[in-house]
Amino acid sequence: MWDRCTREPDYKPPIGDSARRSCERLSSLLEELVEEYPSGSNIVFVTHGGLITDDLVNSFPEDVLNRFHPHFIPDEDL
Repeated sequence: MWDRCTREPDYKPPIGDSARRSCERLSSLLEELVEEYPSGSNIVFVTHGGLITDDLVNSFPEDVLNRFHPHFIPDEDL
């Protein structure tokens, strides 16, 4: 199921949201935090690696991600 979620951002597993929907919610939250807190505020934000990975994959092209971490998106996931 994890592989399918990674390959198909609109796939919704039986429990939870699609990767795309999760990233939309994350973006919305981050926009709210920017509006609510003044610049320079200290904010602690905790989430799991899956959401962080999905957001990076949805935000940056594969070659950019692989520049920072070789095989960030392994060939077999494509």
